[in-house]
Amino acid sequence: INEFDAENYDFELLENAKNGNSIIRFRVDSYKSTDNDDDDSSNVVPFQVAYAVSIHKAQGLEYNSVKIVISEEIEELISHNIFYTAITRAKEELKIYWSPETEKKVIESFETKFNKKDFSLLKSKYNL
Repeated sequence: INEFDAENYDFELLENAKNGNSIIRFRVDSYKSTDNDDDDSSNVVPFQVAYAVSIHKAQGLEYNSVKIVISEEIEELISHNIFYTAITRAKEELKIYWSPETEKKVIESFETKFNKKDFSLLKSKYNL
């Protein structure tokens, strides 16, 4: 992307790298529903230009680099299976963007289940 491509869009071109990757900054508005309709929550997050794929659409695919953004608004939707699917898409590099509070809530929501089949496989593999 270059300065001409960035014209008339809601992002700022920060750097046009020589290797063909551009770095942009865009504004992300996060609105919370309140009785007072106070919609003044916003953040600026810099990201490198790429494309986004939902976790469901990425199922069965692999990528060299995966970045996962888990906000407070969606933390309750992240089940163990969805999280596993997301993190196993990365072949080389994985980054998870979440607050410490969101990380704690997501991880604590995972249920530990004892699976006899898994135990049998581990037992035979490691001579337990």
